[in-house]
Amino acid sequence: ILRHGHASSGSPEAEDVMRPLTEKGKTEAFTIANYLINNNFKVDLALCSSSVRTRKTLECLSEAGISFGEIQYVDS
Repeated sequence: ILRHGHASSGSPEAEDVMRPLTEKGKTEAFTIANYLINNNFKVDLALCSSSVRTRKTLECLSEAGISFGEIQYVDS
């Protein structure tokens, strides 16, 4: 189970699902991806919310070389 990386605090009028990852959050995602790769973790199923920050976290993991057997996008 992974949680998204650090996200911006957003503005009061913005919807929570629209908050993007910060640069720190992107770095965190690539760091955990490297850990998973170096420890031979395999991801059969990724359940990802439709929020911007979780989708970007998943994208960073993928860019780092994590492959997913299946990805399902779900709303909370």
